[in-house]
Amino acid sequence: MKTQVMRKTRLYLKNPKAERSLIGYEIRESETKIRISTGISIPVSGWDDKSKSIKRDCPSSAFLSQKLMSFTAIAAKQVLIADAMELSMEKLKENILIALGREVVRDEKTEVLHFYKWWAQHSFGEHIARIDNLHHCRIFEEFLKQKNKTNLSFE
Repeated sequence: MKTQVMRKTRLYLKNPKAERSLIGYEIRESETKIRISTGISIPVSGWDDKSKSIKRDCPSSAFLSQKLMSFTAIAAKQVLIADAMELSMEKLKENILIALGREVVRDEKTEVLHFYKWWAQHSFGEHIARIDNLHHCRIFEEFLKQKNKTNLSFE
């Protein structure tokens, strides 16, 4: 059984020495970290660094705090899913951006490699033919890597 490393998250000011700053969200796993902007900008004086939250005396604090809680809830859910499924940090970041509506979901049905893998696993015939199909699929995948392509689309 693989030992699972828990990911740690924190909120921070992206530019704490300026007058205003965006609030960032950081996820760490061992030596790797990813950062995502919450899209929320506040006066630096309105940030409580100890509690990592927006101070009540900050203009529009109730609205901004609600917006920040919504962001962290979405991100935290994706972190839990990624931990359970042992997803990479890159995939975690992609999933958070998709959940936030900042990135378009790729439709795997239009990708050649996705279709080829499905076909190789579900092709009819002898067991040996299926193993051969999977072998060809791996060769195709290696070819794409050599050409620095992640996938090809039928479009």
